[in-house]
Amino acid sequence: MGKIIEIRELYNEKINDITKSKDNWLSFLKTASWNFKYSFNDQILIYAQRPNATACADMATWNNKVHRWVNKGADYIFVFSKDENSKYPFELVFDVADTHNYRNTPYKLWDVKPEYETEIIESLEAKFGEVRENNNLVDTIMATTNNMVVDNIQDYMTSITKYKQGTMIENLSDEEITPLVYQTVFSSVAYMILNRCGINPEDYIAKSEFSYINKFDNSNLTVLLGTAISDISEMGLREIAKTVINLQKEEKNQNRTFVNNQKEEYSNSKENIKGGNEYDRNRIQESRGLQYAQPNNDTRETTNREIRTNEATLSKEQQERGIHNTTNELQTSRTFEGNTRKSNEDDKTNSRENGETRGYNRGIESKRPNDLDKNDEQLQVDSRRTDNERTNLQLEILTEEEQKQNIAEAENASVFSAQHINGGTKSEISTPFYFI
Repeated sequence: MGKIIEIRELYNEKINDITKSKDNWLSFLKTASWNFKYSFNDQILIYAQRPNATACADMATWNNKVHRWVNKGADYIFVFSKDENSKYPFELVFDVADTHNYRNTPYKLWDVKPEYETEIIESLEAKFGEVRENNNLVDTIMATTNNMVVDNIQDYMTSITKYKQGTMIENLSDEEITPLVYQTVFSSVAYMILNRCGINPEDYIAKSEFSYINKFDNSNLTVLLGTAISDISEMGLREIAKTVINLQKEEKNQNRTFVNNQKEEYSNSKENIKGGNEYDRNRIQESRGLQYAQPNNDTRETTNREIRTNEATLSKEQQERGIHNTTNELQTSRTFEGNTRKSNEDDKTNSRENGETRGYNRGIESKRPNDLDKNDEQLQVDSRRTDNERTNLQLEILTEEEQKQNIAEAENASVFSAQHINGGTKSEISTPFYFI
């Protein structure tokens, strides 16, 4: 009955499937870690349609901010619309694998290099509180994940306990449910952050840490649990991404300064030679000891193209999702118990099933009010826009030529801005530091 119905059914099928086993859940977390800027419900849809997606954005973002166009015939990915006034319940995004630019160069996703680790450790501690042990990046990620979960988990607990009826945790008290939630959220958030940083999470987190995942056995509970994990992991990953992007900018500026200095030294050397006597100049030319470089006068041809308006019905605004900010200072006296040891599943025991989860026995000290129980709007994804006239999704996709026009306009605007800032000097156009 149309694409809308099909996508809804796919969403319902996948959200019920991911908590059936630990392997299913970990497979989902790997995809979600690469798409951490999306909401949990969008992460479900991305995983259901393109489990190997590493960086998704809408067409406007690829064109105008990253200066790449979507390949002809590329498979689009449906996510929920962020525009409540849109006549469609979904919008389209595309994975980086389905894009390219004029030079056909790959889009470089941010990654954690060894030389970045000290800065990342410092930024995580500054944002989420100092930790007792921060000998390496893994220790710091595990410890700050603990801080984030402890500070935020209570915001989700009221809603989780509200929807326990008819599930495997129905007969448990709130005090018994909390440790289960803590362990699952902590392990999942740490798993996502480690995975996105290029660290194998299974070296540090055993599968037994996810032994409670099948107890969240209805879609409401899964959405609530997943939203907590998605929100908290985004906090940590955004901080890491921001640090990496800043370090990459510094590297690029240093490289540009080095190149400019080399050019200046060469120019000064050339001027000194020009100022020598006729005999010296002739001798140098005869011996071909110096080859003059021909200046590159090639300039990018810029033409003013008229942008066709109303070509796409998709939103051109980058998705931004509200997350819980940890603005309150974290106490430095917190302890962290053994979260960074190597995992050996054969040696694991089920001792934590009595509710004494790792780090949880310190108690939850969140001072922020519960702000999740707002008509449980995150649970309403299945009931939106089911009108018959909206069952046929017809979203317009720009052609490659139309996208190239958009990119050209965006690049021209970048050149104009650079000329204005640099006093009329045309700067090289390069991919902006914009992380998907």
